[in-house]
Order: sequence, then C-alpha cells, then structure tokens
Amino acid sequence: MGTIKLATLELRHGDRDEDVILAYQALALGDGMRSARLADDLRRPHTATTRHATTSVESLQQRLDALLHSA
Repeated sequence: MGTIKLATLELRHGDRDEDVILAYQALALGDGMRSARLADDLRRPHTATTRHATTSVESLQQRLDALLHSA
C-alpha cells in the first residue's frame, strides 16, 4: 500500500511515464489482495490520473477501474 501512495504522489507531481511504471509495480505487488483499505488506496492514483490524457495513463486508469470493480 505504501507503493501505491508513492505512485499517487508521483503521478500528481512527477514524470508521468516513470510514475505510470511505478503505479503498475504497485498494482503487481497488491495483485490478489482485496480489502476496503486497498480499494481506498487504489482510488487515489485513479483520481490523480484524471487530468492526464496519455495512452499509458488511460491504460492505467482502465486497470484501476477493473480492480476497483472487482474489489
């Protein structure tokens, strides 16, 4: 969950391409985990990406959507 929080911070203030990679790493670390707290943490990077319209960010948003709907 700490990696997701770091990815969210970076998505808001850092290099988008590197931040998307970090976000995917966080998702891989949390793969298979299900909890309300994790779902809350996953909403943060999704919110942080809403103002960025690149293909990599849109793919990340879709992955986050899928995880949030299955949580």
